[in-house]
Amino acid sequence: MIGQNSDRDILIPALEVALARWEEWKREKTILGSYPPPDAVLTPLAAAIEKCDVYKPVAGRSLFSGYSGVVLHAPSLALPLLYHADRPNLGAGAVSAAADWLIRALETRKADGVFIVAIWGLSVHREVKIADRMTLVPFDQLSDSHMKRRIAERAVFTKQSRRAWDQGVWSSPNLYDLPGAAIVRKVAKFPYIGTPAASFGRLAELEAETKVPLPFLEASAAGQPLVTGSWFEYEDKDLDFNEHENYLALSTPEIVPHVRSHVSVDPDALARDAAALWSLPSGWQDDILRSMQRFTLSQCRHQIVDQVIDLAIAFEIAMHGSGEGPMSWKAAVRSAQLIGGRLSRRQKNRLTIEELFKIRSRGAHGGSLKPSEREKLEIVMSDARGVYRAVLAGFLSLGARPDWQALELEPRTRK
Repeated sequence: MIGQNSDRDILIPALEVALARWEEWKREKTILGSYPPPDAVLTPLAAAIEKCDVYKPVAGRSLFSGYSGVVLHAPSLALPLLYHADRPNLGAGAVSAAADWLIRALETRKADGVFIVAIWGLSVHREVKIADRMTLVPFDQLSDSHMKRRIAERAVFTKQSRRAWDQGVWSSPNLYDLPGAAIVRKVAKFPYIGTPAASFGRLAELEAETKVPLPFLEASAAGQPLVTGSWFEYEDKDLDFNEHENYLALSTPEIVPHVRSHVSVDPDALARDAAALWSLPSGWQDDILRSMQRFTLSQCRHQIVDQVIDLAIAFEIAMHGSGEGPMSWKAAVRSAQLIGGRLSRRQKNRLTIEELFKIRSRGAHGGSLKPSEREKLEIVMSDARGVYRAVLAGFLSLGARPDWQALELEPRTRK
């Protein structure tokens, strides 16, 4: 450790003097008037920090905390150092503990942390692995943290607010209930002190990684759009001294949905399907994920004709491949055959997708969809979504891109 003993010898006396001056200054102040401490308290403490051997190599560098890069500057470190020393519950050891905290923080270059993605629209009753180094956990089982408390406080405010809303679990960035689940991604050796590019670059990688399973969670697991909010925190809470500035990085599908409820997901089925998805050949896996994104987008659209078009595109992406015939025929026959079952079931599924593509053709080529047809259209859409999710289950059970020409002809009696 860089000059730890001499640094302690500098910091401890300076803290004792600063605390005494602060107490003297607060005597005739109200509680609100006592904060922040005056320059007469903080300036000598900052001067002591500047003398420390542990501070000199990192002065002016960036420390990542609270979703931001904190520039290491002695005057800005003086306040958190003083607050660390002002902890009556530690008794006489509070001052030395504060000095040790600053020394340890400034000596740290990399630290273990966790990237968390809160999810509105899906719930699970126990932890389950959904991808490499990612687990899905019930939101209420997350360890206590500043961000978890902030989300809970906002959820309470939403319930108590007089502003009209329809009791959905997520209505807007300011109106939401508690999330139902969260993705937890543990992170080893996150850049703590260094250049902002290193910390923010790693953060961008984590954001991109945790978005990959979302189309699967939306289409296969929940069957509806999800809203997420992410943040990063350190496992050692003492290192996150800027956590009060942390914030929720919200992410929604391309068209912002209204999430009405949490869909409860079976963790065993979720683990099985996730393992099957990530074992698919990469090219086929990418196609399935793109198809899932279109399925989700179809439920975010406001106009039913747009919902139909996006859902038809989801089928087209999933069903493309060798073979003759128009895409509407391929999607209908291949869906029916992939799902299988008795002839009557295959005929019904084929008819559903044929009807979907007829509506798509009308909407995409200038035809009008009459308001009087809305009830019928909604039934077709509901049935087609059910067929789509059954198709996804078929893809995952196969474990490879289907041999479409064989599938179109072989008998399918699978229930």
